[in-house]
Amino acid sequence: MIDRRNFLNVLTVSAAMAAVPAAAQPDRNPIQSRIRISLNGEWEQYREGKFLGTAIVPSSRRLSGIYTLNCSFALPLLSRGDRAFLHFEAVTYWAQVSVNGRKLGTFDPYVPHEFEFTQVARRGENALVDSDAA
Repeated sequence: MIDRRNFLNVLTVSAAMAAVPAAAQPDRNPIQSRIRISLNGEWEQYREGKFLGTAIVPSSRRLSGIYTLNCSFALPLLSRGDRAFLHFEAVTYWAQVSVNGRKLGTFDPYVPHEFEFTQVARRGENALVDSDAA
């Protein structure tokens, strides 16, 4: 059963990064080889390009209007055949997601979603932008 309280969060996000081999070896479990990096914590919050402060993610705080949440995260070097994904548990309304300046896609409220960002993933710092309409 899904814990509905989690779906009331403005944004709940974690990253299931890399280490998902393109073709898994028969004796290698791809689930166990995944590296997960939690992106929960403080995100920068902007409205119309103006810095408003920080927002704690996940949160049940509901903002009105269109705003942007930004965070950065570090990645290890991806091996050949590895893939990188962002996994979102949910947003309260609508969201558009970008990593390192490339739009990955959009998603609707209260539905988990994953975005692959292997082609734009960088070793070291990566910039994540979530534009939300409330």
